[in-house]
Amino acid sequence: MLAQPKLLTWSAAKTRIINRLNYSATIHEEASPKISTSASRIPQISLFSSRSLTKFQFDTHLQAFTYYRSNDDDENTDNIEDIIITSLFYDDPKDPRSAVFVYFTSLTTGIIRRCLKYDFQFPSFQLLKYISRLELIVGYSNNRIYLLSNKNGNLKYLTSTSCPGTVRRIIYDRTTRSRDVIYVGGDKGLFVRWYLDRDSNGYELRLGDRLKSVFINREHNVIDMKLDRISHKLFIVGHKGCVIFDTLLNRESASVLSAHGAPVTCANIYGFSIIMGFSDGIMKIFEIGNESIPVRYQLQAHHAAMIGLLITTDGIIVTGAVNGTIGFYSLESLVKLGEHHFTESIERIMFVRGEDILVKFKNDLQLLTYTLPIRSFSAAVQPIEQLRVTFPVGSIPSRVVLRSSQNLFTVHNPRSTQIINVIPLSPNRIIVNDFMYDSAGEILYILTSKIICSYHCASQPAYLLNMFEVKDDCLFTKLCCVMWFSLLPEHTKKRRAFGIIFVGTTNGKLYLVPGDHGLKYALLPNSPDALDSYYQILKDTATVETLEIFQAYETYTTRGGARYLLAIGNDLIAKFYRVSISDHEIFLRELGVPIRLDSPCIGAAMAEYRIAIACALRGYIQMYLITIHGLDEISPKDILYEDSPIKSLTGCDTLGLFATLNNANEIILWTKNNEAIRKLKCDAPLISIANLNDRGDILLISNRRLYFLMISDFAPDQALFDLTKKNN
Repeated sequence: MLAQPKLLTWSAAKTRIINRLNYSATIHEEASPKISTSASRIPQISLFSSRSLTKFQFDTHLQAFTYYRSNDDDENTDNIEDIIITSLFYDDPKDPRSAVFVYFTSLTTGIIRRCLKYDFQFPSFQLLKYISRLELIVGYSNNRIYLLSNKNGNLKYLTSTSCPGTVRRIIYDRTTRSRDVIYVGGDKGLFVRWYLDRDSNGYELRLGDRLKSVFINREHNVIDMKLDRISHKLFIVGHKGCVIFDTLLNRESASVLSAHGAPVTCANIYGFSIIMGFSDGIMKIFEIGNESIPVRYQLQAHHAAMIGLLITTDGIIVTGAVNGTIGFYSLESLVKLGEHHFTESIERIMFVRGEDILVKFKNDLQLLTYTLPIRSFSAAVQPIEQLRVTFPVGSIPSRVVLRSSQNLFTVHNPRSTQIINVIPLSPNRIIVNDFMYDSAGEILYILTSKIICSYHCASQPAYLLNMFEVKDDCLFTKLCCVMWFSLLPEHTKKRRAFGIIFVGTTNGKLYLVPGDHGLKYALLPNSPDALDSYYQILKDTATVETLEIFQAYETYTTRGGARYLLAIGNDLIAKFYRVSISDHEIFLRELGVPIRLDSPCIGAAMAEYRIAIACALRGYIQMYLITIHGLDEISPKDILYEDSPIKSLTGCDTLGLFATLNNANEIILWTKNNEAIRKLKCDAPLISIANLNDRGDILLISNRRLYFLMISDFAPDQALFDLTKKNN
């Protein structure tokens, strides 16, 4: 099975944010071009940044390089520096010569601290491999294997031996018997083992046995090899397919033929999936099985031959082509996440310093740093119709609940992205207008036009029960839920957390759905009238079309804080209420005067005592500050063009930020001062967005798939700095 990318824990996310702040402080990005339109003044997030590390003169060919990290010579041993060893060939017809350069640099700053040059002392290596454990360099040049020692950049020749063929890749391994071995693969089925034996002068090379495999013969060229150091298995890439070779048993354990007209140029393995790239730019993903290995995916990744294929730890495929293009794809869905173009032809790509990419050209090495904030969350079983996210309150976990057009409900754990419950309801027997999920009691509430049903997910067997209906001449329209921790004596021995469900109607009423919490409406302050099971929240001629209840961030951590209710009718009148609970009674107090909207509401959100409302056919949001006396409007600092109206809105109370999705498939970040500060264009068509957790990660919803946008990769540095002050 493929490893699913998981959301970071807060400690890991905080470390990632701090590293991002430290890294961005040393990077000087290129200034963006000045564009006069107000919509273009929003800073576009920079996904890629590349810079040259070692630029050589035009007649110098960079033959090979190897990379490793080492401690600095300073007293502070925590200071790690990056060391790049390159082999050059001066392509001069009158004076052809070779040289080896050792660069002591920092990939964070791109500064070369010092450089050691070895001119004429070594041959022009076509391949270099550094063994950090032994401080040895293994090089290949013109059918000979060379062994060099490396003492802090001081290279010394040890020995060399002839090689029975052209070498393409060298792999080092330490066997279970503590023997140092290098595996060599190359053209015409070259696949041999050398032992590194220590002697008085250092190390010497001793040729071992020629490894045998049915797949590897004179008709197959070994292009690349990768080693699993735990199982000691080699993943060998040939121009006609791949093979997994068990070095302990000296036999192959699995093989995959490409079954493609063009030759294989690169490949990689991730879990039970093998990804191959071909000379015609096609990329295929094979699934390793017990009997057969079918092709799971195939797509045209590039329009030129692929030369490199890398996979990050969280399942992102990085591909390189000879035309200077580097592409990023999701391994789970093969959705294209981004693309970067170089002006030169790429010869090799590799991961360095985490998962930054070192790109080799003919006479240059460049470091490509990238940010892919959009990651795959989960695939939907059926097309998504509606989504709800419940936030963690104390010990109550967070949940993501989907409803499909066929009334299939799936409950996800947002930390592991796994499906923890599936609830199928027949679309022919029940028409769902809205739903809510009480994560405290694990109860799914279904809203029809006249009845509210409940489904207890934790009980087995579970049934859909009719729990609430009214005899009034009205229809139900919207549901909302607020989490409440009870400190009452009767609840101390039982479940102390409850989901309180409210429902709006077509005659402007707000009903309180009865439950185990035992709450009821109370007397309004300064009013002698007693309330029944409903409250006239809007005019009796208005239909409740928007019903949202918000909890301040303190509610999630201290079980206190404020709760607010927003109700908007079809008459475009919005009313805002403060919700308070005392003993068994619920109080509603209207704040300020009603708000008159100029178009229907399509979404509302709260962040740091600001209420944002997005209206249809509008490219901006209406924002209001909650005060003691009511609501104060905050004028928008950016009026965007109406050709990209907002279609979804969410907010993060922790950061005081809002996020919107418009019809141009752009995600825009807004501050609590109603100013747009960041913009990101998405390739995948999105339906809506939602706040995923209390640190601001954003859930992106498409028709059949969910993505998440990590706020640590999207928000400006000042917002991230504020996020690091969060203690929990």
